[in-house]
Amino acid sequence: MVDSTPTAQGPPSTMPSLAAAVPLTWLIFGISDLSKLAVYFSRLFPFHSSPMGAYALDYLKYARQYGVLLVLCAIFSTPLPRRIYRKYASSIWMILLLLAAFWVCLYCIRQGLNDPFLYFQF
Repeated sequence: MVDSTPTAQGPPSTMPSLAAAVPLTWLIFGISDLSKLAVYFSRLFPFHSSPMGAYALDYLKYARQYGVLLVLCAIFSTPLPRRIYRKYASSIWMILLLLAAFWVCLYCIRQGLNDPFLYFQF
């Protein structure tokens, strides 16, 4: 007997194309000026030699800007934080740490309220 229940995943060959298609189509909504959109695509896909191509040291600029965030994301995508939480869940230090994280999140939300996010531009 064959199980005919639908699954949430498609074939493995569609996943990379979908992972590339979604951000590229979001660009059309995020960058409303067509000349800036052309510059963005020429930097994203620098197949032709043009002065607008990718700058060789861009990775250093963005590593300084987002490096800490990327390291934190890598750490928090592992089981390590869950193990630490389970070990020290009833500790006063864990409660204070989680309370501080909550207030930092609220502060960051408050700071970002005046940012023109993608969906607020319509």
